[in-house]
Amino acid sequence: MQKTELVVYSRAGCHLCDALIDELTGFCSANPFTFTDIDITGNDELEQLYGLKVPVVTYNDIVLCEYFLDTKAITAYFGISLEN
Repeated sequence: MQKTELVVYSRAGCHLCDALIDELTGFCSANPFTFTDIDITGNDELEQLYGLKVPVVTYNDIVLCEYFLDTKAITAYFGISLEN
């Protein structure tokens, strides 16, 4: 099964970013997702887009959640119902 790749925009040293990435790692391992983490530091375009909102989880440039991991928003976007 191919996993859907999400993108996390983050910043080194950001405690919210670290927490979201830890949670997302567990979420992805149990569900059909994977992710790439992109540090926005020094990238003017990404700083402009996401600077005050990191961490941000996206799929194809669509923002799925900001600041905190929202697994319900992610699964709702993809029409997936997860068992608890």
